[in-house]
Amino acid sequence: MSLLIWIPIFLCLGTIYATITTQISILTILLMLAIIVLFSSFWFNTHYTIEKKHVKISYGPITKRILISEITAIRKTKNPFTAPALSMQRIELTYDNYHTVQISPKETQRFIMELTRRNTEIQVDPVLFK
Repeated sequence: MSLLIWIPIFLCLGTIYATITTQISILTILLMLAIIVLFSSFWFNTHYTIEKKHVKISYGPITKRILISEITAIRKTKNPFTAPALSMQRIELTYDNYHTVQISPKETQRFIMELTRRNTEIQVDPVLFK
């Protein structure tokens, strides 16, 4: 996942350098800086917080809150599709009937234990604790 974020950042930096050394185009530089800021925000602003009644998921400029009482299941997944996760070692939260979100908290087991402490109805895939 690191490559998907850092390669565009370095490509934009290279484009800015090439633009400055050959022909100065303010529009190109501004566009590249905007892309760098966006991709950097995904890298530096991805985190998950368990609040009083919600799980707060921050991913770049996007913030989502999920009611802990609506989470019905947690399972391990390695789905490579876009998700607010920086690692391929992900867990999938099923909530609000059929909605899912994939996240990759640093301390997965501790994160799951805190959620299940707050909502004892959550079904947890036993594979997560092996």
